[in-house]
Amino acid sequence: MSRIIRSLALVTLLVLGLLMSSVPNLFAQPRDSNVRTLEANRIPSTNIVITLRVDKPAPKAGDEITLIAETNRDCHLTILYLGPSGDVVVFWPNRSSGWDDRVTANRPIQIPGQSADFRFKVDGKQPIENIVAYAATNKDLIFDQRDFRELPGGKVKAFLGSGGDLERAFRTRAARIPAGVGWGTAHLALRVATSGPGHGDASQPPDPDGCQMQGSLREVASNAGVRTITVSKDLDEKSLESLEAQLISDSYEGLLGLGSGEGTLGGREWLALRDFVTGDHFDPKHLAEYEPDLPKSICGQDGRTRQTPCSDSPWRWNCFLLVTWQDGNKGLCSGWLIGPRTVLTAGHCVYNRKLKSWAKSIEVAPGADGSSFPFGKQSASDFRSVDKWVQDGNSDFDFGAIILPTKELGQKVGHFGFQSLSSTALKQMEIRTSGYPGDKPRGTQWFMSGPTEKVTCGQLFYTIDTYGGQSGSAVWVQDKDKRLAVGIHTQGGCPNKATRIRKPIFDLMMHWKEQ
Repeated sequence: MSRIIRSLALVTLLVLGLLMSSVPNLFAQPRDSNVRTLEANRIPSTNIVITLRVDKPAPKAGDEITLIAETNRDCHLTILYLGPSGDVVVFWPNRSSGWDDRVTANRPIQIPGQSADFRFKVDGKQPIENIVAYAATNKDLIFDQRDFRELPGGKVKAFLGSGGDLERAFRTRAARIPAGVGWGTAHLALRVATSGPGHGDASQPPDPDGCQMQGSLREVASNAGVRTITVSKDLDEKSLESLEAQLISDSYEGLLGLGSGEGTLGGREWLALRDFVTGDHFDPKHLAEYEPDLPKSICGQDGRTRQTPCSDSPWRWNCFLLVTWQDGNKGLCSGWLIGPRTVLTAGHCVYNRKLKSWAKSIEVAPGADGSSFPFGKQSASDFRSVDKWVQDGNSDFDFGAIILPTKELGQKVGHFGFQSLSSTALKQMEIRTSGYPGDKPRGTQWFMSGPTEKVTCGQLFYTIDTYGGQSGSAVWVQDKDKRLAVGIHTQGGCPNKATRIRKPIFDLMMHWKEQ
């Protein structure tokens, strides 16, 4: 419901999407349903039940809707809309309520109220809209007015920080709530229905007749001395269907072959990386501050399974990444080998648009398994991405590459293949992803598979569970004995998202593979 209407004029709010992942450790998310209210706080001692619903259970794009909230106890209630890029808008309290957050037990409130001078409208740009709420018997128990600011127009407020900041602050403050104080949370995942005959299915829209990239795609390098290339040709879906069998780069088992293998890493390098994985000095806030498009969405119950050991393919092709930014702070990402010296990852893992700078260095450890690094690691400072990410921040092009200093790792462990597939093919395949999420023991690899929920020109959508630190993971399909990546995991939001490997991206990957 990305729009507020005032005097018949539309004031655009931010739509659910890129960075925010619906506070996954606080509010579980349904895999499929039209509208469901979940009381799923994973921190104990909640005893206020919040019910959230809308007046139109299956709204279409363009529909105006009213949110209805009710609690089982007198309390102070806050309702938040989770927008794109991590923005969090406060739906209740608002100016029409006099900024009063008090509600009476078993007495529903409507938002916006009948006297409000704004309305909510669904724009249909996202298949699922996410709303969360928290309540407490004591005012300002979890957040107070210092945590919010008024948006232009003064009708509603926004949280001072991103969705990730909201989650961390909530966890910290909720853990300090005194015994006997009532509080609770709820989450409403609103699926946008079809917009009517002839408009297609909002959860699986028809492929556009032409899906060409506008303009050219230019390579950007961290090293000013690198000679970059420009890719300009894309294909429409019909052409891609006819050529997809040719747009393929095969996987490679490496010198280790199909069996497992153990390498060695001695001395200070191994100890330094082990210390990072097992030590207590890592500040989790760096996941949000320095992995700016934090993809951390658990869509319902966590369905991921740990892969151990990671010495077989394809697990050894997946890489644990320790990113050091120019300001000295560190963050976590995942990546995957596509060639002897080339690790593919998310664009925001090599170029941080918040800091407006490339990473200072990235430690790459293929097949990491907790504190075990069977194939060693390399430190890299040579990175690639594209102008549409570095300059424009276009999430359809959130991908990049790490160029390793030598070919030793890639030749030993092998690498993924990759392919540019049509939308028709992608919708019929089970996809897989495995990476190094920050909510699990550090340095451990976690896997899950499932169907694609939606395919657009630039992205794949799925409800495979992910978390911060998995940015850059391969999203692949299996063709007999081949593992072929078709996307790069970049975003949360349930559905979670990957940058789709279209023809121009495929061409750049082929170029980077030969570095």
